[in-house]
Amino acid sequence: MKNFEKKEIKTSKGITLIALVVTIIVLLVLAGISINIAMGSNGLIQRARDSKIENEKGREKEIIAFAYDSALIKKTSNGDSTAVTVEDLNIELANQGATADGSSPIKVTFTASKRQYNINNGIVDYAGIKTDNPAGDGLEGLSSAEVALLPTGVTEKAIEKISNDNLKDATKIKAVITDSDNGEVPIPKGASYKEGSESSGVVIEYKGSQFVWVPIDGNLTVKGTNKLMAKESTGDYAGTTNGLTNYDGMLYDFVNINSTFDPRTGPSTTITVLDEPQPISRTQSENYSAWSIEPDLLESYDTDDLDKIKTEFYYKTGDASVENLTQTYIESIGYSTTTLWKNELQGSYNAMIDSVKKYGGFYVGRYESSISGTTVASISGVTPMSNINWYQMYKKQKDFSGNGTDTLQSNMIWGSQYDAMLNWMLTGSDAEKINLSSNDNTSTTNTGATETDILNNIYDLKGNYIEFTAEARNSGATATPTMRSVRRQKLCSCWIS
Repeated sequence: MKNFEKKEIKTSKGITLIALVVTIIVLLVLAGISINIAMGSNGLIQRARDSKIENEKGREKEIIAFAYDSALIKKTSNGDSTAVTVEDLNIELANQGATADGSSPIKVTFTASKRQYNINNGIVDYAGIKTDNPAGDGLEGLSSAEVALLPTGVTEKAIEKISNDNLKDATKIKAVITDSDNGEVPIPKGASYKEGSESSGVVIEYKGSQFVWVPIDGNLTVKGTNKLMAKESTGDYAGTTNGLTNYDGMLYDFVNINSTFDPRTGPSTTITVLDEPQPISRTQSENYSAWSIEPDLLESYDTDDLDKIKTEFYYKTGDASVENLTQTYIESIGYSTTTLWKNELQGSYNAMIDSVKKYGGFYVGRYESSISGTTVASISGVTPMSNINWYQMYKKQKDFSGNGTDTLQSNMIWGSQYDAMLNWMLTGSDAEKINLSSNDNTSTTNTGATETDILNNIYDLKGNYIEFTAEARNSGATATPTMRSVRRQKLCSCWIS
């Protein structure tokens, strides 16, 4: 009889497809969590970098403290009771890669890290990154005079601490300042810091004019609010212009009125301030004559029809001579057709939005626009720009930036920028100043003349019911004939190119 070896046959069950998918999803979630833990703004990598920087600062402080103590001991042992001098410190720091200068306090600068420290009676305090560095050696930094203007709680941010990589571009930005809210406000090359913080309004001076920073979050909402400044275009307006995605500006109503009154043509005693600004919907129309559109054409103004131009021009000025047409409309600003003009409007808006997304905001004129010589300006104590049509003003404000060659690019302020500025002001300490006057005052005062007429460091906002901005609006028979767009201030806006 044969002996058969009994073998145990084992079977294994394969993993099911559903289990595999679930496993993959779980692994992806865990990977995402791990990446965030490692690489987030407060992740392991950033904390490791911060720790490294703090350790380096600690070592540098020790070097300075040791040098100071060594110099003091030498002076005391020689019977010299005078304070430690810059010369004494430099002898001790000779081989430490650092130099001392100044007095009260003495400042020590490390050559490699460019970190600076102040010494007061032997106590060493960190004083930031060395400023006025040559181009190409990190950010240029604020001058000592600018640093002295920084208010309490506002500091110049060290380049290694800046979270927005766009702000580390030494070809565009010379410095970045921050306050307790950890906002990053870029000071462009060629500009000088004057005053303020992100929350109160950072003021810079550029080409003799002053501008104030309006902070916008990366998702294009006004900082501290849920109010969108712009959104990507849809429908007929979707696509790109000049290589950049098309965006629509978001406009807001800040008042409530009765149905028979148009707030864009003047004040009324029936107006009341809304508790919450309400967005104005964009009405798409083939003939571009919807109520409020940004950016876009306006059929009755932006036209190639010479007869229509003559009619509109006469309606505005009472002068129907063809010669005067060169002073108005698209020919006067260098666009021979409405197609080219439309591309200019959308292209400029796209460029501004692209900059806002990169740098976290835009600059707006601190004062109502005026003319200095032949150039538009934002300065105090002068008569605001007047007796000029919309197209001429558009060109003046566009030309402020040297035809696109400057670090800061300029434009007549867009309505969505103006409304973003107002929404930002409603979050600040000056919000309580906002009220609505029912008196129609047509008198003109010099820019910056009224110290109470200031919100977040921006002057001349009071009483601007009928002014210029860049959005299109319906120009029917009831609309003010001298305006392409009304209800706001004649401001110039700038953004970092």
